[in-house]
Amino acid sequence: NDNNVTIKYKDNNESKGCNTATLSGDDVKFKDGVATITLTYPEAGDVNFSAKEATLFAKVDEKDSKLSGDLDSNITASAPIEIKFTPHHFDVSYDVSNFNGGDFTYVSNDLAMSSTLNIKISAKNKDNNPTKNYKKECYAKNINISTEYNTSKDVSDSIYYLLTKFSSNENTHSISGKNNTFSLSVKKDVFNDANASLNISLNFDKNYTTPIEEFNANFSKISVTDADNISGVKEDSKVSTFRYARIKVKNIAGYADTISEMFKYQYWNDDRGWVINNKHSQDYGKANENT
Repeated sequence: NDNNVTIKYKDNNESKGCNTATLSGDDVKFKDGVATITLTYPEAGDVNFSAKEATLFAKVDEKDSKLSGDLDSNITASAPIEIKFTPHHFDVSYDVSNFNGGDFTYVSNDLAMSSTLNIKISAKNKDNNPTKNYKKECYAKNINISTEYNTSKDVSDSIYYLLTKFSSNENTHSISGKNNTFSLSVKKDVFNDANASLNISLNFDKNYTTPIEEFNANFSKISVTDADNISGVKEDSKVSTFRYARIKVKNIAGYADTISEMFKYQYWNDDRGWVINNKHSQDYGKANENT
C-alpha cells in the first residue's frame, strides 16, 4: 500500500490444523494520523493481528505535516489484537426415507425398524462459501436441532411418543395433536471442514392394544443453532409413511419334524380391519422359523 504498512495475522490454533485464511480489503492510507480500512476474513477462527510500518522512514502524515529528514523509526501497533471470527450462517437441507428405502415403515418400539431423517449442515460465511475451520478440532460448536413435523391424522389417542436415535443416543419426544416439534442436542464432533451429515432414526411408539390406521408424518421445518447463536433454517415437505401391523398365524401342534403353516403379514385399516400387506417383503424382516 501507499504507506508501506504491513498487517500481519495468524490463526492462534494453526498447530491444531486450523488454517489461516487470506485477508482481503482496502490498502492502509493515513490522513491526519488515522486510517480507516475495511478488511474481509473469510474463515472461522481466533486470529492475532498486528500492524507495522515496513520502512524506517515514517511516512504517516508526511504530506500534511511536511516532515523531513531521517526519522529512523518504525510505527508499530502497541499490542497485537485478537479477533474472533464465526460463520455467518448454516446452510441446512434434509430428506426423509422409509425403512430400507421402501414405501412405508412399520410402527415399532424397536428402532431397528425405522425411517431415516438425513440432515446436512454446512457452516458458511456471508459470501456463502464454506468456513472449513468449522470442524471438531478447531471452531465447531455443539448444536441444537429443532424439527417441526405434522401427522396426516391425530394419532395421539394411541401413540404417545416419537422415538429418535442418533449415534447411540435414543430419545422419546411427547406427542400432542397433529403438529409437533422435537429437539436434539448434537456434539461438535459431527463437523468436518464445515460440513455435517446426520442420520436420525425415527419411529412412533406402538400401543399393542390400540391399532391405528396408516398415517404420514410430514417433516416441514428444521432449525439449527450453535453455542455462538449461528443459525440456519430450512422449510420443506418430506414425508414418511407408517403402518401399524401384525403377523397372524394359527395355533398349531404336530408330531412331525417339520410343520408347515402360513404367516400372514397384516396392517390395520379403519374401514376393513386387518388387511393383508401385499407390499411386505423380506427386506422388512421375516418370522423366525424356530418360533
